[in-house]
Order: sequence, then structure tokens, then C-alpha cells
Amino acid sequence: MSVPAKGELQLEKSFNFKYNLSNNPKTAVHIGCLVLMAYLCSDILPKIDSCFKKLGIKNFIITGHSQGGGISFLLTSYLKNLRIDNKISNDIRFKTYCDAGPKPGNLFYAYDFENLTRDGWAYNTVNTADWVPEVPFSV
Repeated sequence: MSVPAKGELQLEKSFNFKYNLSNNPKTAVHIGCLVLMAYLCSDILPKIDSCFKKLGIKNFIITGHSQGGGISFLLTSYLKNLRIDNKISNDIRFKTYCDAGPKPGNLFYAYDFENLTRDGWAYNTVNTADWVPEVPFSV
């Protein structure tokens, strides 16, 4: 099931997750990957903030294999859009390495992700015999 790439999810009574993965209203992403990413963000965002403010770390690598690769794509979009919206420092850089990641969104999302990570800021390694990167199947 797909949902818009910008909106909010009420995941628990006390956990409302507002997200922006793309400003294009035609983009849609897989709800399962989005929910997993939302829960991970509750731990990841404070760690990034702490590493940056206390230790001066500015470069972060986002990585995932198989289903984790799909989540990594969405996380990269989320973090880069937070940076664009000035909610995290512009000094922070993210580089993404995915291995056999599935397609976490529609074609409009893919184009937007490609634009966000242009100039070599994201890589996905794919084995042509692996079926996971072809999920969901395109017609």
C-alpha cells in the first residue's frame, strides 16, 4: 500500500510522525517502509544531533541491505528534506549505500530521490539474479 510522500502518521497515542520525503504531490511511498523509518527516526535524529553538537561530526553514512535498503532510501529523503527545511544544519552531509534495496516508492519518488542525491551521494548495489530489487514488480 502506498501513501503520499508528505504528510503525517498517528503511530501511537503519543507518537504523531510528520514527514516530508518529497515536495512533489505525485510522489508516493510504501507504508511499511515509512512506518519502520518513522520508528527508527525517534532514535536516529537525537543521535545525529548529539554527534554534531557535542563531537562536531558532520558526515553520516546511511546504509541498509534488502528491506533495510528500502528504509535507507526513505531515511535519506527524510533527512535531506529536514536539511532543506532548515530543521537540521546544512553542515551535515549524508551519503547512502544500499545493497539489494527494493523500490520504496513510485516513479515520481525515484526521480525525486535521484535529484536529491545527485553528484554521487547515493549508491545501490544490485545482483541481477536477486528478485528483491524488483519488488514491487513494475508493469
